[in-house]
Amino acid sequence: MLVFRKIKSEDLDIIYRDKTLRPLLTAGIPDRYQRFAVVIERDKRITGGASGYRIDDRAYCNCIVIKDPEDEAVLFDGLIRSLIYVLDREEVKEIYTAGGIYQQRYERIGFKPVKPEARPYNLMIDIGDFFNGKSCH
Repeated sequence: MLVFRKIKSEDLDIIYRDKTLRPLLTAGIPDRYQRFAVVIERDKRITGGASGYRIDDRAYCNCIVIKDPEDEAVLFDGLIRSLIYVLDREEVKEIYTAGGIYQQRYERIGFKPVKPEARPYNLMIDIGDFFNGKSCH
């Protein structure tokens, strides 16, 4: 069974011991900010996730890990949509990310290009617009 969910404290050791997943916990996040993470769980095994940090009502996603390359496109889509839902429940209004190799996939979900403001983030999605737009349905 495939589940996208918010990270739990009991996941931390499992993720840290897996060198592919470890960046979800160790990616450069300033200590003074609140962290977030959503994981992909397949048959009770964590196979990927997304993580980052929050500043007020903005979230910055700075790490994506997907261990299963065959299903990467579908897993990425589900992961980012789950991340949007989780962060909406935490009253985040905007999510920023660096497109990188996933630029087109982010744009299909509804992320729009923005000028980076002293950060490497070049894409943004307004969560309210996402839920009211065609990308959500």
